[in-house]
Amino acid sequence: MKKSSCAKFLASVLLFTGLCSVSLVKTPVVARAKEYTKKHTVSLNLDGAGKKETVTFTPGKAEYERYQQLSITVNRKKIKTIKASFFSYSYKLLTLSNGKTFLYLSTSEENDDGLHHIYRYQSGKLSRVLDFNKNVRGCRWVDKIKVSGNRLIATLVDSEAPGLGVTTFLATYIYKDGKLKRESNTLKVKQYTNFSTGESGILVLTTKQSFRLYSDSMCLKYTTSVPIGTHLKVTKTFRKGIYVNMYVTGDGYSGWYCGDECDYNYYFDGVSGVA
Repeated sequence: MKKSSCAKFLASVLLFTGLCSVSLVKTPVVARAKEYTKKHTVSLNLDGAGKKETVTFTPGKAEYERYQQLSITVNRKKIKTIKASFFSYSYKLLTLSNGKTFLYLSTSEENDDGLHHIYRYQSGKLSRVLDFNKNVRGCRWVDKIKVSGNRLIATLVDSEAPGLGVTTFLATYIYKDGKLKRESNTLKVKQYTNFSTGESGILVLTTKQSFRLYSDSMCLKYTTSVPIGTHLKVTKTFRKGIYVNMYVTGDGYSGWYCGDECDYNYYFDGVSGVA
């Protein structure tokens, strides 16, 4: 499901609940980078040296209504060809306080299975320094990305977070030793949605099945089990390698539940994922 399809789906859910006289909470509109579907040329200070380069993005020949590659030319010299199936693409220049510059590039495809990469331009070469989909397990797309000093803060979306469904969380990166490194494996959850009420945020949800809690983010030290009917908030997610675990608190309970134990079940009333 593309982002536009996902938006239509959410809108239909909100309309239905509105007809049922449920009080809804409006979700703020997020400003996104402009998406392009054709050749586009722009002047960018790619290397941070002060002089702008002429950058041209050129989609390859379309097959079955999808482009199969994207070529990037700097000052009339082709420096990168990215193999990917996509409908559209977007870019954003990111400049840190220390002067380091990066090019964020994303493509949009059916089911939002596009790429989300960050590149660094040096000595006439464009090198990939970060792939969000590989760096953070479960990252489906990048909702937005911003600069804060010498750090990049990315708002990421997991369309099927364990036990919870669609979940938005934050990841912070710092440039060190020629690489963009994630500062922590424990990430702050920004919001999730109760589709029964249309509310989004750090909500109090009601458990619809019992599950185990652990005291550590790796879920090695079992502490207790949460019964059905418990009211909890989800505030953090642990993402390292194959591990995707979630932290909950409420009704006297607090701890981590293990993503692998969810077995594709939703632990709370009103939540859902997006295919």
